[in-house]
Amino acid sequence: MVVGALSAGGRRTTIAGVKPCPFCAEQIQDAAIKCRFCGSMLEERAPAAAAALAAPLAPAPGALSPAPGALAAAPGGARVLFEGAPSWKAWFWSYVAASVLSLVLVGLVWLGILHWKRKSLRYKITDRTIDYEAGLLTRRVETLQLWRVHDLDLRQTFMERLLDIAEIRVFTRDASDPELVIRGLPASRELFEALKNAAELARQQRVLGVVQ
Repeated sequence: MVVGALSAGGRRTTIAGVKPCPFCAEQIQDAAIKCRFCGSMLEERAPAAAAALAAPLAPAPGALSPAPGALAAAPGGARVLFEGAPSWKAWFWSYVAASVLSLVLVGLVWLGILHWKRKSLRYKITDRTIDYEAGLLTRRVETLQLWRVHDLDLRQTFMERLLDIAEIRVFTRDASDPELVIRGLPASRELFEALKNAAELARQQRVLGVVQ
């Protein structure tokens, strides 16, 4: 508002941004809601000020957004700014460590099962029979007469050659169990030849016994 005022020479001058108080006629700021001279409240400014106070505050830049499904207002009229669980990213390295530890535990369990399974296998090879036991929770014991063996095979993979072990496959005339695989034996050619000769001798003795 521009207000006119009389100067000392009788001329009217204008003062920008002021207005007369409707109660005491003193000049006050145009935006004033209370006269600083008489203390009167200006009625036309009070409703606007009350409306400004009642208006909700705008969120500050960078403020957290409300969580999906969050209530618009909490009990008591407070406005909810955030509600929910924190992000897992705050514990990123803890999650990584827990994942690695779980893999290690699974590996240890697997290693224990493999060791137990290996220890449950037992072989006893003589010049007459091959006895073998197997089973973790249940036990199975079988005996193979060497006269039933008609062929043997010695095998070694590249890794088995590096570890100095071998695998012997025993082929039998038993229709229910025609093949026996013996793994993890010492890579000894003498053992294989001795077993092969014992099987041949057992077959010959079997034939002679039947003939006699």
